[in-house]
Amino acid sequence: MRERRDSQQAARFVEPDFGGREDLPLLISLYGSDFEIERRRLDLSLPRRGSSEYVQTRVMPLSAKKCKLEIVVSLAIELEVIQICEVEVEAVELLSRVSQPEPQPTVK
Repeated sequence: MRERRDSQQAARFVEPDFGGREDLPLLISLYGSDFEIERRRLDLSLPRRGSSEYVQTRVMPLSAKKCKLEIVVSLAIELEVIQICEVEVEAVELLSRVSQPEPQPTVK
């Protein structure tokens, strides 16, 4: 978390309140009507020190067009929003593979 300061001062990092715990449970939520989203809610544990585990889900565009996906990171217990990230993609239609005819044996 960062404190807001004017542009001439560097932002100072403020450590989140872990409440005496060694990790902070987070909720990652995905929103977007342009996508089929396998799991819209993902649990993530943020350790006080070191890296967190990875979370993943399958996201597929529903049609070939400009699409927007919103990713919201919030505290899992209080549901306080920590960060919102909007991702815009241009989904394109894949060309289907053209099947080649099987070679036919030649008779002499």
